[in-house]
Amino acid sequence: MSRRLHRLFGCLNPLLPVVSRLSRRNCGDRLPSTLTPPPAARREHGQSLVLFALGLVAFAGLVGLSIDVGNMVWARTDQQKAADAAVLAAIHVYLETGDPAEAREAAIEYASGNGYEDAVVTVNNPPVEGDLAGNPDAFEVSISRPLSKYFIGVVYGGDWSVSARAAARVYEEQRGFGVVTLHPTACDSLVVNGSLKVQNGGAIVNSNCQPNAMYVGTGGVVDTEFTHVHGTYQAGSGATLEPDPVIYQPRVPDPYGNIPEPSLTNATPPPPVHDGGDDPPECTGGPNQRANYGQGSWTFQPGRYRCELSFSARAEVTFKAGDYVFEGGLDLSRDVTVTMERGIYATMGGLDMSRDTTLRDPSSGPRGVLIYNTCYGGCGTAGTIDIHSSASINLTYYGNPYGNILIYQDRSASETIQFNADSFTSPGAIYAASAHLEFSSSTDVPLQFVASTVRINSSAEIDVDVSGGQTVMVKFAELVE
Repeated sequence: MSRRLHRLFGCLNPLLPVVSRLSRRNCGDRLPSTLTPPPAARREHGQSLVLFALGLVAFAGLVGLSIDVGNMVWARTDQQKAADAAVLAAIHVYLETGDPAEAREAAIEYASGNGYEDAVVTVNNPPVEGDLAGNPDAFEVSISRPLSKYFIGVVYGGDWSVSARAAARVYEEQRGFGVVTLHPTACDSLVVNGSLKVQNGGAIVNSNCQPNAMYVGTGGVVDTEFTHVHGTYQAGSGATLEPDPVIYQPRVPDPYGNIPEPSLTNATPPPPVHDGGDDPPECTGGPNQRANYGQGSWTFQPGRYRCELSFSARAEVTFKAGDYVFEGGLDLSRDVTVTMERGIYATMGGLDMSRDTTLRDPSSGPRGVLIYNTCYGGCGTAGTIDIHSSASINLTYYGNPYGNILIYQDRSASETIQFNADSFTSPGAIYAASAHLEFSSSTDVPLQFVASTVRINSSAEIDVDVSGGQTVMVKFAELVE
């Protein structure tokens, strides 16, 4: 009995000193000989700590590297934008002045003023590398700046900097146009509240106004091959511009700047003839005298008419081929039809076309008309051209030496041209270098417009294919690399 208890007690508590060698033998392998882990377990535990420490260091390194690399990517993107903008600044100054030295200064000044005053900015004209190398009308800008190191410095001691390069050029092309505004500083130089669509050409705004040398109103449409603005532009909600206008473009010269002004006849014409035998009114008193021509058909011969010619409703008028001067202008009442044979028609008192009036080519015989609005006794006193809605102009332009101009206002006359004609079937151009042109027609008009300023009102549409029309040399600034 006592041996059994001793054996059991020894199995249950092997740590007691009373345990004998016998009890160990009796317990066999059921009892651990010690509480200390075996050597293999101790080795595995140490290796895990080492691997964890190494992994933690590697993870911290990756995090640090990602911060440094991310900073480099962001800096590279920002620096490239600065290089692009700086080289375009150089190009635009070069276009304005033609001076490469000023262009270089502009690029450096732009980069320094936009956060890169501590960078190394290099400007080359011509570029020394890339596709534009050696092009005298191209510039190259390189910006280089060291970056601060955050974690990468622990493992990398070399150069840690960012460089960006950009190259741009100037090139010229002869291009067609739908509208050119010439005023150098006017805001709202071109306003489009209706629709301006130009096929095979563009729109050009020479004003340097910011922010709105050009304004496209709510719902307005500008659809061209290109739109160049010397200043900047604004657009209302819902406006459509295709493509986007390019700002800070160089001015273009007046497309008709080399067109001569016509010589004016002083010949005294014979009296006009009325189909009913009516005597014509007196027309010798100068621009303030009004000569009223009644109903029926009237036929006029070329010469200088020293009065205002006013035609009553339902008159039929024919101007035979030759050159005319109307010192007091032309006033067409409702339902007047005027046939104009080939010639130059100079109005000193303007042109006023009421509703349902028509200017047209002859059905046979010589065609080609230039309407020249000029001044009597010094400019500033020119009459206005006012073409009302539902009026029709169906004339062929005169041609050389006046290009495709149909209506030509004296370059020194600033009187507004109000254009509302709902029918205009012949191509041509309206030219008013010093005047505002207001366009309100609700039908497509195949005309080119060159004026100091232009406004296309709501519901008005200009839709012109300028193929074969007047062109102008346009300089383009292009970012190439």
